[in-house]
Amino acid sequence: MATLPADTYTQRISYAFAKAQGVLALGDEGDAIIVLTRPDATIEGLAELKRVLQRPLVPRAVDAERFLVASCGAHHA
Repeated sequence: MATLPADTYTQRISYAFAKAQGVLALGDEGDAIIVLTRPDATIEGLAELKRVLQRPLVPRAVDAERFLVASCGAHHA
């Protein structure tokens, strides 16, 4: 089961990056990080998340509306 991050990901990954690339680090699942991906997410965005966070990623595809709600909640909480 996923756990919510302790603001770690939103401090390291900006809202502008998440919005532009369509990728949002949401929480932990074991050693990996759950990443929400919009339908137009880029492979470059996923690669940059993996480079910055230095952990395996578990992508979870969501629609654009769910992505928007999650990204606003994560970055404006």
